Amino acid sequence: MKKWICLFLSLCAFLFADQTLPVYQKENPQSRILGYLNASDQVEELPIPPIKKKEVKYVKQRHSKKKKKVVRYVEVPRQEPPEYIPVKTRFAKKGYVRRADLARFKERSADLSGIYSSKTGTVVLSKSPNSPGRFNIRIQNGEGASRAEIAIGNVQAKEHFGHTRFEYAESGCKLDIDLFDRKVRVAENGCEEYDAPNFRLAGTYDAYKEYRHRVEVFRDPEVRQKFKKFLWCPEGPASCEKIRDEDGCDVEIVWSKDSQGMIERHCGEQVHKYRPMERMIPHKRDFFQGEKPVMIKAKRADMANEWMVWSYYPKAERFKMVRQGAREDVAYMEIYE
Repeated sequence: MKKWICLFLSLCAFLFADQTLPVYQKENPQSRILGYLNASDQVEELPIPPIKKKEVKYVKQRHSKKKKKVVRYVEVPRQEPPEYIPVKTRFAKKGYVRRADLARFKERSADLSGIYSSKTGTVVLSKSPNSPGRFNIRIQNGEGASRAEIAIGNVQAKEHFGHTRFEYAESGCKLDIDLFDRKVRVAENGCEEYDAPNFRLAGTYDAYKEYRHRVEVFRDPEVRQKFKKFLWCPEGPASCEKIRDEDGCDVEIVWSKDSQGMIERHCGEQVHKYRPMERMIPHKRDFFQGEKPVMIKAKRADMANEWMVWSYYPKAERFKMVRQGAREDVAYMEIYE
């Protein structure tokens, strides 16, 4: 039991230390901690004081044969910077931080990525992995089905009088996102399709915390439906034709098998399994007769690089599977309705 408690405390200490920077009263890390800085705090490096080296000299005296001992301290330039350096923070005009930790802290502070929250919603900014200066943005406001939400990718960050701004526009919707002092303000023009009756995308999201990727949990109720025919589209919507499965059997779609998230396609003895990896926020183009689907990015269990985006429309009792990564107008898809 003690071993588990120690492990838990060590894990908590690691997570806490990774997000904050301790400021010590003295250069000694055993000294009192003045406080912890988070990524939104300001920190100013102070000049590193030189080393004071003790020098002892014996000086002849005019009226004595004895020599006088003279001790003085001489400032000597440091050959290497110290492990702990002086800084000015909100806790004190002078404190000490570990130099390596400060470098990592500054790198995190310069990163705009993070979760910006209000009382009812969040804006998640994450750096685009392949495009410097561009970000993926997810806005969600509200809970459950009555939530306003949108996901936009590869948006250019623009600097304007100390503010960072993002602009996004599509037919019937324009978003202006302003980031300053770790606070996000969202303004919208149109965008009714993405809003909910009681919640809008627009608002102020002013509580910041660092973004940490977490493994998603899928607990949707199990749904089973059978289809005699389905739309088979080898090269996008223009190529769709209604067919029966090549084995001549009815197709059964199982959504969230045993409420564990797995999606299965049954036809006779053949079963294709798709493991859920990530929930996705649908765009207006994904709606069907005004209904917003539940969308999940999933990986086919028996194939190495087969990724699909599954959409489920509860009211329409409809399922759609699209190969992930291809242009929508030419992507392979299957539609069950």
